[in-house]
Amino acid sequence: MGVSDGYRAEIGVELVLCDQEFKSVPVTVKAYENDTVLLPCYTDNTEGDIRVRWYKNGTLLADSRDPNLLLPLRTRMYANFSLQVDELIAKDTAEYTCEVIRPEPWGPIRQSHTIEVQYAPTVRTLPDDSFLEVKKGEYVDIGCETTGSPPPIVNWRKNGEPMALLEHRSRIRFRAEHRLLAGVYECTASNGVGDPVTASITVIIQGERFLTH
Repeated sequence: MGVSDGYRAEIGVELVLCDQEFKSVPVTVKAYENDTVLLPCYTDNTEGDIRVRWYKNGTLLADSRDPNLLLPLRTRMYANFSLQVDELIAKDTAEYTCEVIRPEPWGPIRQSHTIEVQYAPTVRTLPDDSFLEVKKGEYVDIGCETTGSPPPIVNWRKNGEPMALLEHRSRIRFRAEHRLLAGVYECTASNGVGDPVTASITVIIQGERFLTH
């Protein structure tokens, strides 16, 4: 029992020491396109023989001891080991990990941050045509493909009238059994960033006519 208790006590001390190695704390930064983000990597010991590396989703970005490693465009590492990303784009959304490599007998320590780039929605209909013509009795399958962060909310309108029962659905499927089902179907995507965007597709049922008003 004594050995087991001592082992548990040793682990407890190690965890406390590890927590004290970073002055910075993990952060999740929600920013917009073209913004600038600064990610901290502040340690208790900046004077010792340490080496700092930054990773983006596991891929090496920067190394304080490797002058031949070129940082990606819009990215820089400062003398205090913080990482700055300028003019954010959607692809900058990722997990960024700061790794501090210390001399023996100390092992490396890591701290991860997350950047979430928020950007305005885009939308297109599926199929990607202005018109969809079907025979009476066939199934109509139309969709609304969106991009954006946060994920856009989709709303549908038919001939300008809201389709309340289809709110937030990305696809519509029905049997073309009546001319009243023909018309202009619009899907609008919005996520609170920029203006909502709309795409439309006209469903034509062969042998039937539809009114837009």
